[in-house]
Amino acid sequence: MIHKFKYILVFLLITYFSYAQTVPIEKGDNSLKLTDDNGSNTKSNKSTDFVKSDSIKKQPSPELIVTPTIGLGTGMFSFYGDLYNKHFQAPMVSRLAFDLSVSQPIQDYLLLSFHVIFGKLGANERFAPNNRNLNFESQIRVGGINLEYNFDNLLPPKRTISPYVSLGFESFEFLSKIDRKDKNGKTYYYWADGTIRDKDEQATDAGLAIEIKRDYTYESDIREMNLDNFGKYPERSFAIPVGAGVVLKINDFFDFKMGATMHFSFTDYIDGVTEKSTGNRKGNSRNDNFMMTSFSLHYNLETKAREKKKATKKLENNYNDVDFAALEKDDYDKDGVIDWNDLCAGTPPGVPVDVNGCPKDDDQDGIPNYRDDELKSPKNAVVNTRGLQLTDSLIAYQYNLYMDSTGDFGLVDNRDPAYNKSKQKEYAVELGTFKKGLPANLMTKFLSINDISSANTGDSSTIYTAGKFTNYEDAEKRRQELIKDGLADAKVVYKLNSKYYDATPASIAVSNDNGSSKDFTGKLVGSDKTPLANSKVNLMSEKGQILQTTTTDETGAFHFTLLKPDQFVLVALDEQDTQLKKFKKVFLVTDKGDKVEEIYPNNIAFNTANNKNIASNIANNNYKANNTSAKNNTNSNNTVTANNQANNKNISSNSPVFTTPGIVLRVQLGAYKKRLSKAVFRDINDLIEIRTDDGLYKYMTGSFTSMEPAAKLKTDMLLSGYPGAFITAYKDGKRITLKEAGATLANKDNITETADNTAVSGVNKKLVKFKVQIGVFKKQPPDNKLAIFAKLKDLNGEKTSSGLTRYVVGLFNSYKEAEDLKNVIIKTYGLTDAFVVATFNNEYISIPEALEILK
Repeated sequence: MIHKFKYILVFLLITYFSYAQTVPIEKGDNSLKLTDDNGSNTKSNKSTDFVKSDSIKKQPSPELIVTPTIGLGTGMFSFYGDLYNKHFQAPMVSRLAFDLSVSQPIQDYLLLSFHVIFGKLGANERFAPNNRNLNFESQIRVGGINLEYNFDNLLPPKRTISPYVSLGFESFEFLSKIDRKDKNGKTYYYWADGTIRDKDEQATDAGLAIEIKRDYTYESDIREMNLDNFGKYPERSFAIPVGAGVVLKINDFFDFKMGATMHFSFTDYIDGVTEKSTGNRKGNSRNDNFMMTSFSLHYNLETKAREKKKATKKLENNYNDVDFAALEKDDYDKDGVIDWNDLCAGTPPGVPVDVNGCPKDDDQDGIPNYRDDELKSPKNAVVNTRGLQLTDSLIAYQYNLYMDSTGDFGLVDNRDPAYNKSKQKEYAVELGTFKKGLPANLMTKFLSINDISSANTGDSSTIYTAGKFTNYEDAEKRRQELIKDGLADAKVVYKLNSKYYDATPASIAVSNDNGSSKDFTGKLVGSDKTPLANSKVNLMSEKGQILQTTTTDETGAFHFTLLKPDQFVLVALDEQDTQLKKFKKVFLVTDKGDKVEEIYPNNIAFNTANNKNIASNIANNNYKANNTSAKNNTNSNNTVTANNQANNKNISSNSPVFTTPGIVLRVQLGAYKKRLSKAVFRDINDLIEIRTDDGLYKYMTGSFTSMEPAAKLKTDMLLSGYPGAFITAYKDGKRITLKEAGATLANKDNITETADNTAVSGVNKKLVKFKVQIGVFKKQPPDNKLAIFAKLKDLNGEKTSSGLTRYVVGLFNSYKEAEDLKNVIIKTYGLTDAFVVATFNNEYISIPEALEILK
């Protein structure tokens, strides 16, 4: 039997390598025909049957591309050996095994595989006719090679299930043990009554035997026990695996395989029992074999390479009928110069050409004679496309028309006044720019500001601003109000062409156009030039009243603005500031770092009428005489604050971090986990988008201090397609209930509230529609497209803002319905570029936005 398998394996290998060395000549192949000098075929005879090898192009051998398939599977080992009277093991007592394979196709129908298998074999006898009660378990490790034939040359090419047979050769190792003792080390003795005891039934003290249980732990090495005097026999051998099964094709990359392989081994020692064993251990004369039934998953790495190979072969087949010899002498434009040498292909018929096939140009002006209206242009003359010489004045005109730096050739374009307004500066106060979401406490603070706005920047950040002003002074007043309310980082910015720029004056004395106000900027450092950072600086009047308060930045710089001309001011520090303890003196310095005057512990006064730069900001002598009283007022800053609190609320040094006065009511239109486009809220002029740190995007509108207008806006929003709109209230930087805000509406539904961290859809879901887009064209679609479009129902052509025409089909309330229609269109008409689009209230939005609204 084994010899027969050897012969079959050798025969298959010889057949394959013999096939690989042959080059078939297909029917009708003229590659070996001989031609004479004129290109005519010559008849074959004995004298011409043998030609020189270099006169015939040798056809290349088929290329073997190494693109393996990797498989991983599991299954059951079944043993067929000396144990069991019927030389067979039932599957239910089989052992688990695993296999790993790497396969390489050598033909479409033949597969070469390398495999490794790990598992266990085992068998147990109990109450056999010879009553020998044998058992064993063996660790098996297998490695081998096999050929697999899948009948591809006999079966239809497009199939899902393929049968296969396989034959191979392998080597394996085994380590066999028996379960001879229990966990306490007591030897098993099998009695006639079916029990297992710790003493032999024939022993003199058998009456003292106690019953024990098998632990099924195979601890005793069969070869080491040498029960049959076989000695150190080899625990490795060879086997011939013969298998059969089916392969289920899942897709182009994955296959599922089920099959069974019988391993015919060359040894009889796997179970430790042979025909040479003694006593009731004697076995039969056949070798021990084992079978593996398995299922495995295979990943095909060669799919892409195969497709590429097929595409290349298909491309080569396209040229089978091409006469390349004739192409070498072809003259497409019939000008007498073959295409291979023609530098000007496509010359009109009848046009005289030169040796290169280019139309003649006698005056060498770059315009061929057949298009030249002036055949004798002067040498090096500048000509137009018709070969006519251009005059100097015409050249100058065309140059000026091309450059047009003067605007003389420009067209007048009357634009809407709103366009010109968009080019003007628009001032605002920046509260902060955030790339991530706002914390909950900061969100409520921002929403407490009645004139807050939000906008998206180019880097996906969101900028929050307060107010809209036409001049810097008004914006600076608003900034000072926000600073007093605890927003120390507020700064003035201006918006130009949808972008924001810092509007903070860079100089110390900046006035408006009419000179009605002054700005004051300085920098505070210690004796060793260490900046006084993050410290409060007060600007005080000569009466000791605090006019403005600011905080130095990390460089020690500060800035006051909107000071009256000729106004005397005193710059003072808060002496309770713990940072001052590390400074013996603090100086006001210029931009170049020059010290101007000591400000701590001695305060410094200025006359704003003379403030043109820091170097000239030394207090005048008249005011220095009165500086002592101002200094005393400043040193007792807390006393001054207490005395003036009733009259000047800006003096308070113990004001809360954020104290926006009054209540701000807003109408919330929804909170979503994904950002929605402006198309959803295109009819909302004052939309505010807030992104919180929990990932929600909140959309709000309106800013009211009383309930009635807020309730009216909410009603308008409900009627405009936002059925989930509701009112929220904020005070002093905190979210409050509508009841706390004074809501006394009779309808309780009108004051229903939602938590800040809850995603709520406020827009009308019925306004979300889905369509299938099948094409966008600048002009009329091609004829083949029009023929397909005519077969589609409910086809609509929509004009886009860029002048294109978008063709869509259907109108659905759900994405699935539109997706199903798209798949039908692709399958029926082959429009593979069709896809689903979404609209909200007839405005196009993205699919994720539409699905977010529908949640």
